[in-house]
This record gives sequence, structure tokens and C-alpha cells, in this order.
Amino acid sequence: MRVKGLDHVSVTCADLDASIRFYRDLLHLPFRAQGEADQPWLAQMTGLAKARIRWAELDLGGGRILELVDFLEPRGEPVDGDLNRRPERG
Repeated sequence: MRVKGLDHVSVTCADLDASIRFYRDLLHLPFRAQGEADQPWLAQMTGLAKARIRWAELDLGGGRILELVDFLEPRGEPVDGDLNRRPERG
């Protein structure tokens, strides 16, 4: 089996509206759609019981989509921005 292409990239964000403004208004990616989801398939896909999200799609060109996801439930914890941080070993 060979990878023939990329359909979409999904990015989890803390503020969907701010992220839309960044990618649409600053980077000029065409906006496609947005909505909310809390269907059973979402909990199964994420492994999170009662998952509820807001999402948006922007066009990356060539048939590829940037999907922005904001988890409404359960709310996540902010991640450490240190890209070189190693987990502590116990």
C-alpha cells in the first residue's frame, strides 16, 4: 500500500473564532464551513465520552482541507509550549 495524497489536516485549537481569523484573514485561506458536533461517532473516534466540538474547514488547495477543532466537552488542559521538553521519568 502507498500513500497517494493528503485529504485533510486537523488542528485542535483553544479558540475557534480566533483561529479562523488567523487562517482566513491573515493567511488568506478560503473559508469553507463550520459547525458543531456531538454525535456518538465523535466519542468513538476521539475516545472521549460525550465529546462535543466546534469545527471549521478552510481550503488548503489541491483538494486538501485544514480542519480546526475546538473541544467544548471535555475541555482540555493547555499544553506546554516548550518544543524540546522531555517528559520526566519516574
